[in-house]
Amino acid sequence: MNLITSLSRSILLRLFIVNLVLGCLMGAGFWFAARTVFATTSPADILEVISRTPELQVWARKTAPLLDLVKTWFYPALAGLLLLMTLVQWLVLRGGIKRGIRKSGIADPSPKTAPAKKREKQGDEKPERESAGREESKRYYLHLISVLQRQGRLMDFFHEDLSAYQDAQIGAAVRSIHENCAGAVKKTIAPAAVIDKPEGQEFTVPAGFDPAAIKLTGNVTGDPPFTGVLRHRGWRAGRLELPVLSASGDPLIIAPAEVEIQ
Repeated sequence: MNLITSLSRSILLRLFIVNLVLGCLMGAGFWFAARTVFATTSPADILEVISRTPELQVWARKTAPLLDLVKTWFYPALAGLLLLMTLVQWLVLRGGIKRGIRKSGIADPSPKTAPAKKREKQGDEKPERESAGREESKRYYLHLISVLQRQGRLMDFFHEDLSAYQDAQIGAAVRSIHENCAGAVKKTIAPAAVIDKPEGQEFTVPAGFDPAAIKLTGNVTGDPPFTGVLRHRGWRAGRLELPVLSASGDPLIIAPAEVEIQ
Protein backbone atom coordinates (compact mmCIF):
# COMPACT_ATOMS: atom_id res chain seq x y z
CA MET A 1 0.00 0.00 0.00
CA ASN A 2 1.56 3.29 -1.04
CA LEU A 3 1.49 6.54 0.88
CA ILE A 4 -1.45 8.11 -0.98
CA THR A 5 -3.67 5.03 -0.56
CA SER A 6 -2.94 4.89 3.17
CA LEU A 7 -3.66 8.59 3.69
CA SER A 8 -6.79 8.47 1.50
CA ARG A 9 -8.30 5.62 3.48
CA SER A 10 -7.51 7.31 6.78
CA ILE A 11 -9.07 10.61 5.65
CA LEU A 12 -12.15 8.84 4.23
CA LEU A 13 -12.76 7.04 7.52
CA ARG A 14 -12.43 10.26 9.54
CA LEU A 15 -14.71 12.20 7.18
CA PHE A 16 -17.32 9.45 7.37
CA ILE A 17 -17.26 9.48 11.18
CA VAL A 18 -17.47 13.30 11.36
CA ASN A 19 -20.36 13.51 8.86
CA LEU A 20 -22.13 10.60 10.56
CA VAL A 21 -22.01 12.46 13.88
CA LEU A 22 -23.17 15.63 12.11
CA GLY A 23 -26.12 13.77 10.52
CA CYS A 24 -27.14 12.29 13.85
CA LEU A 25 -27.07 15.74 15.46
CA MET A 26 -29.16 17.21 12.61
CA GLY A 27 -31.73 14.38 12.81
CA ALA A 28 -31.92 14.69 16.59
CA GLY A 29 -32.37 18.46 16.25
CA PHE A 30 -35.32 18.09 13.87
CA TRP A 31 -36.85 15.44 16.12
CA PHE A 32 -36.58 17.58 19.25
CA ALA A 33 -37.92 20.61 17.36
CA ALA A 34 -41.00 18.68 16.20
CA ARG A 35 -41.49 17.24 19.68
CA THR A 36 -41.33 20.74 21.20
CA VAL A 37 -43.88 22.08 18.74
CA PHE A 38 -46.37 19.27 19.35
CA ALA A 39 -45.80 19.49 23.11
CA THR A 40 -47.23 23.02 23.15
CA THR A 41 -49.94 22.39 20.54
CA SER A 42 -51.56 18.99 20.21
CA PRO A 43 -52.44 17.54 16.78
CA ALA A 44 -56.14 17.62 17.78
CA ASP A 45 -55.99 21.39 18.33
CA ILE A 46 -54.30 21.87 14.97
CA LEU A 47 -56.95 19.78 13.21
CA GLU A 48 -59.72 21.70 14.95
CA VAL A 49 -58.28 25.01 13.76
CA ILE A 50 -57.93 23.69 10.20
CA SER A 51 -61.54 22.42 10.19
CA ARG A 52 -62.81 25.88 11.06
CA THR A 53 -60.88 27.66 8.30
CA PRO A 54 -61.62 26.78 4.64
CA GLU A 55 -58.33 28.28 3.46
CA LEU A 56 -56.35 26.10 5.84
CA GLN A 57 -58.33 23.05 4.70
CA VAL A 58 -57.30 23.73 1.09
CA TRP A 59 -53.69 24.25 2.17
CA ALA A 60 -53.74 21.05 4.25
CA ARG A 61 -55.06 18.98 1.31
CA LYS A 62 -52.33 20.37 -0.97
CA THR A 63 -49.49 19.91 1.49
CA ALA A 64 -50.54 16.53 2.86
CA PRO A 65 -48.71 14.54 0.09
CA LEU A 66 -45.62 16.68 0.57
CA LEU A 67 -45.67 16.17 4.32
CA ASP A 68 -46.04 12.42 3.83
CA LEU A 69 -43.11 12.48 1.41
CA VAL A 70 -40.95 14.42 3.86
CA LYS A 71 -41.96 12.13 6.68
CA THR A 72 -41.02 9.04 4.64
CA TRP A 73 -37.84 10.22 2.93
CA PHE A 74 -36.35 12.82 5.28
CA TYR A 75 -33.85 10.54 7.03
CA PRO A 76 -32.84 8.56 3.89
CA ALA A 77 -32.36 11.85 2.01
CA LEU A 78 -30.31 13.25 4.89
CA ALA A 79 -28.12 10.13 4.91
CA GLY A 80 -27.61 10.33 1.12
CA LEU A 81 -26.72 14.02 1.33
CA LEU A 82 -24.13 13.37 4.03
CA LEU A 83 -22.61 10.50 2.03
CA LEU A 84 -22.37 12.76 -1.01
CA MET A 85 -20.71 15.46 1.10
CA THR A 86 -18.25 12.89 2.43
CA LEU A 87 -17.33 11.75 -1.10
CA VAL A 88 -16.84 15.32 -2.39
CA GLN A 89 -14.72 16.30 0.62
CA TRP A 90 -12.63 13.15 0.25
CA LEU A 91 -11.99 13.72 -3.46
CA VAL A 92 -10.95 17.33 -2.84
CA LEU A 93 -8.57 16.40 0.00
CA ARG A 94 -7.16 13.43 -1.95
CA GLY A 95 -6.38 15.67 -4.93
CA GLY A 96 -4.62 18.15 -2.65
CA ILE A 97 -2.57 15.37 -1.06
CA LYS A 98 -1.54 14.05 -4.49
CA ARG A 99 -0.38 17.48 -5.62
CA GLY A 100 1.51 18.05 -2.37
CA ILE A 101 3.27 14.70 -2.55
CA ARG A 102 4.22 15.21 -6.22
CA LYS A 103 5.72 18.63 -5.43
CA SER A 104 7.61 17.40 -2.37
CA GLY A 105 8.83 14.21 -4.09
CA ILE A 106 7.99 12.08 -1.05
CA ALA A 107 6.54 9.27 -3.09
CA ASP A 108 5.48 8.37 -6.57
CA PRO A 109 1.66 8.36 -6.60
CA SER A 110 1.37 6.74 -10.01
CA PRO A 111 2.21 3.02 -9.55
CA LYS A 112 -0.65 0.61 -10.08
CA THR A 113 -1.48 -2.06 -7.56
CA ALA A 114 -0.17 -5.36 -8.80
CA PRO A 115 -2.00 -8.65 -8.35
CA ALA A 116 -1.26 -10.49 -5.13
CA LYS A 117 0.93 -13.16 -6.69
CA LYS A 118 2.87 -10.61 -8.69
CA ARG A 119 3.42 -8.47 -5.59
CA GLU A 120 4.71 -11.48 -3.67
CA LYS A 121 7.07 -12.34 -6.50
CA GLN A 122 8.31 -8.77 -6.74
CA GLY A 123 8.73 -8.64 -2.96
CA ASP A 124 10.95 -11.73 -3.11
CA GLU A 125 12.99 -10.39 -6.02
CA LYS A 126 13.48 -6.87 -4.67
CA PRO A 127 16.16 -7.71 -2.03
CA GLU A 128 17.98 -9.82 -4.62
CA ARG A 129 17.97 -6.94 -7.14
CA GLU A 130 19.17 -4.47 -4.50
CA SER A 131 21.95 -6.82 -3.42
CA ALA A 132 23.00 -7.39 -7.04
CA GLY A 133 22.97 -3.63 -7.65
CA ARG A 134 25.23 -2.98 -4.66
CA GLU A 135 27.66 -5.67 -5.75
CA GLU A 136 27.75 -4.26 -9.30
CA SER A 137 28.47 -0.77 -7.92
CA LYS A 138 31.36 -2.16 -5.89
CA ARG A 139 32.71 -3.90 -8.96
CA TYR A 140 32.55 -0.71 -11.04
CA TYR A 141 34.38 1.18 -8.28
CA LEU A 142 37.20 -1.39 -8.30
CA HIS A 143 37.02 -1.50 -12.08
CA LEU A 144 37.90 2.18 -12.32
CA ILE A 145 40.90 1.59 -10.04
CA SER A 146 41.80 -1.32 -12.30
CA VAL A 147 41.73 0.97 -15.37
CA LEU A 148 44.01 3.50 -13.66
CA GLN A 149 46.36 0.70 -12.66
CA ARG A 150 46.45 -0.72 -16.16
CA GLN A 151 47.06 2.66 -17.82
CA GLY A 152 49.20 4.45 -15.25
CA ARG A 153 50.38 1.88 -12.66
CA LEU A 154 48.56 3.92 -9.98
CA MET A 155 48.40 1.16 -7.35
CA ASP A 156 52.12 0.46 -7.79
CA PHE A 157 52.84 4.15 -7.17
CA PHE A 158 50.64 4.25 -4.03
CA HIS A 159 52.48 1.27 -2.54
CA GLU A 160 55.97 2.42 -3.45
CA ASP A 161 58.26 3.55 -0.60
CA LEU A 162 59.24 7.05 -1.77
CA SER A 163 61.60 7.72 1.11
CA ALA A 164 64.39 5.95 -0.78
CA TYR A 165 64.19 8.30 -3.81
CA GLN A 166 65.28 11.88 -4.42
CA ASP A 167 62.71 14.55 -5.24
CA ALA A 168 63.90 14.74 -8.83
CA GLN A 169 63.43 10.99 -9.27
CA ILE A 170 59.94 11.15 -7.75
CA GLY A 171 59.05 14.06 -10.02
CA ALA A 172 60.10 12.20 -13.14
CA ALA A 173 58.09 9.10 -12.11
CA VAL A 174 55.01 11.15 -11.18
CA ARG A 175 55.02 12.91 -14.55
CA SER A 176 54.57 9.61 -16.38
CA ILE A 177 51.93 8.34 -13.94
CA HIS A 178 50.08 11.65 -14.16
CA GLU A 179 49.96 11.63 -17.95
CA ASN A 180 48.79 8.01 -18.20
CA CYS A 181 46.16 8.27 -15.44
CA ALA A 182 44.89 11.60 -16.79
CA GLY A 183 44.45 10.02 -20.21
CA ALA A 184 42.53 7.09 -18.71
CA VAL A 185 40.25 9.43 -16.70
CA LYS A 186 39.52 11.61 -19.74
CA LYS A 187 38.71 8.55 -21.80
CA THR A 188 36.35 6.97 -19.27
CA ILE A 189 34.55 9.84 -17.49
CA ALA A 190 35.55 13.05 -19.39
CA PRO A 191 35.61 15.28 -16.28
CA ALA A 192 34.42 18.89 -16.61
CA ALA A 193 34.20 21.79 -14.18
CA VAL A 194 30.92 22.32 -12.32
CA ILE A 195 31.50 26.09 -12.50
CA ASP A 196 33.58 26.89 -15.58
CA LYS A 197 35.17 30.09 -14.24
CA PRO A 198 38.67 30.91 -12.92
CA GLU A 199 39.15 30.17 -9.23
CA GLY A 200 39.53 33.25 -7.02
CA GLN A 201 36.94 35.30 -8.92
CA GLU A 202 33.67 36.56 -7.50
CA PHE A 203 30.70 34.30 -8.22
CA THR A 204 26.97 34.60 -7.47
CA VAL A 205 25.15 31.44 -6.42
CA PRO A 206 21.59 31.69 -7.80
CA ALA A 207 18.40 30.78 -5.99
CA GLY A 208 17.38 27.14 -6.45
CA PHE A 209 20.97 25.90 -6.79
CA ASP A 210 21.80 22.21 -6.38
CA PRO A 211 23.48 21.62 -2.97
CA ALA A 212 25.11 18.47 -4.39
CA ALA A 213 26.82 20.55 -7.09
CA ILE A 214 27.72 23.70 -5.11
CA LYS A 215 28.99 23.60 -1.54
CA LEU A 216 28.71 26.83 0.46
CA THR A 217 31.37 27.66 3.06
CA GLY A 218 32.10 30.63 5.26
CA ASN A 219 29.41 32.95 6.66
CA VAL A 220 26.26 31.53 5.08
CA THR A 221 23.13 33.37 6.29
CA GLY A 222 19.80 34.23 4.78
CA ASP A 223 18.41 32.99 1.48
CA PRO A 224 20.03 32.80 -1.99
CA PRO A 225 21.27 34.33 -4.18
CA PHE A 226 24.68 34.43 -2.43
CA THR A 227 27.78 36.26 -3.66
CA GLY A 228 31.22 34.90 -2.74
CA VAL A 229 34.63 33.88 -4.05
CA LEU A 230 35.02 30.72 -6.14
CA ARG A 231 37.56 28.59 -4.26
CA HIS A 232 37.20 25.38 -6.26
CA ARG A 233 35.49 24.84 -9.60
CA GLY A 234 34.30 21.32 -8.74
CA TRP A 235 34.15 18.35 -11.09
CA ARG A 236 31.37 16.50 -12.83
CA ALA A 237 31.55 13.47 -15.14
CA GLY A 238 30.85 14.28 -18.76
CA ARG A 239 30.29 10.61 -19.54
CA LEU A 240 30.83 7.16 -18.03
CA GLU A 241 32.37 4.67 -20.42
CA LEU A 242 34.07 2.03 -18.34
CA PRO A 243 35.06 -1.17 -20.10
CA VAL A 244 32.53 -4.01 -19.86
CA LEU A 245 32.74 -6.01 -16.64
CA SER A 246 34.00 -9.52 -17.01
CA ALA A 247 31.42 -12.17 -16.17
CA SER A 248 34.03 -14.62 -14.90
CA GLY A 249 36.91 -14.47 -12.43
CA ASP A 250 37.29 -12.89 -9.02
CA PRO A 251 35.58 -9.44 -9.07
CA LEU A 252 37.94 -8.23 -6.29
CA ILE A 253 41.02 -8.53 -8.51
CA ILE A 254 42.25 -5.05 -9.46
CA ALA A 255 45.22 -6.19 -11.54
CA PRO A 256 46.44 -9.74 -12.04
CA ALA A 257 49.89 -10.79 -10.93
CA GLU A 258 52.29 -11.33 -13.84
CA VAL A 259 54.59 -14.35 -13.99
CA GLU A 260 57.14 -14.60 -16.78
CA ILE A 261 57.89 -18.20 -17.69
CA GLN A 262 61.56 -18.78 -18.47
